[in-house]
Amino acid sequence: MMKRTKSGLLSMVVFVIAVTIVWAGTGRAVERPFILWDKKDIAAIRKKIETEAWAKIAYEKLVNEPERHEKTFSNLFQHAIMGNKEAAEKDKKELMRMVRSPIPRGAAQYINVIRYDLLYDSLTADEREEVEEAFRIYIDNQIFKRAILDPKIFNDSKNFSRYDARRYTRTNWLPNIIWPWKVSANLMAAALGDETLIRKVWGEYGSWKWYFDEYLCDIGFYSEEFGKMGSTPGAMLLYCRAVKRLGLNELGYGYKGKGGATMRGHIESLIHLGYPLVDVSSERPQYPMLTIGDLRQSGSSQSWNLPSPAFQYSIVMGYTPDGKGGNERWKAH
Repeated sequence: MMKRTKSGLLSMVVFVIAVTIVWAGTGRAVERPFILWDKKDIAAIRKKIETEAWAKIAYEKLVNEPERHEKTFSNLFQHAIMGNKEAAEKDKKELMRMVRSPIPRGAAQYINVIRYDLLYDSLTADEREEVEEAFRIYIDNQIFKRAILDPKIFNDSKNFSRYDARRYTRTNWLPNIIWPWKVSANLMAAALGDETLIRKVWGEYGSWKWYFDEYLCDIGFYSEEFGKMGSTPGAMLLYCRAVKRLGLNELGYGYKGKGGATMRGHIESLIHLGYPLVDVSSERPQYPMLTIGDLRQSGSSQSWNLPSPAFQYSIVMGYTPDGKGGNERWKAH
């Protein structure tokens, strides 16, 4: 049951919606935080933990025994929801470490955008200015200057430049490596609350609008190795959530690309790629999905030396609706 309660808590955390919006010139000043949680969300989640046994158990599990991919989120949750000052200082230290690191500063920056939003009131004026300047430089490099093609900034062509392209098609670049930079830039623009900048970043070649207009197929199918699309949907959902709370839903959930792609369709595409339940034993049901490319000896995870299975990727880890079963080796990545 622990798996089920943890899942229930995190689902509630991510999807509780409450919004307060104040219009301010070309920018949109909002009461912070607003991207992942707002103040009403935080109060509601804290009350659940304090009054409901299942939520308390799930919280204690997240704090004391986080899974590998939950450790950063665990610290963020402790300071944002429960007011743990030590955890807040750790998150602030990580945020400022990124800000003061050399350009280009890394692709998947969604967690630092969340940190900035949640820590906003505890940052000094100088720290806030430093973070915002770093965000604007990042946006300029990733969206307007296309700095990934500049060897003076991205001098490791083995890992970066060779995966990008000057003019995009559906097949000449690797979106699981390049698209996270662009999603992060869009998220940063949303975090700054500058409507003019948000729209400019959104509409630039190779950015959000282009991705939905020209890259995603039909309802929103990813056009490369399907199992690798998992590098960005979480951050994309955060962006949609943020712009909705800014009153710009037409840029996120409300946008429909020229070919019909939507954010909802992009997420649903994984279900359409799925196969029926494969029950290999009572303990390990699997929900496999269509695999394309990138066959590996270790099958669905590089962490174990296993032969490649018939179905390389899985939609979920195989837990049944009652929370039983499941096996981490069925994970997609």
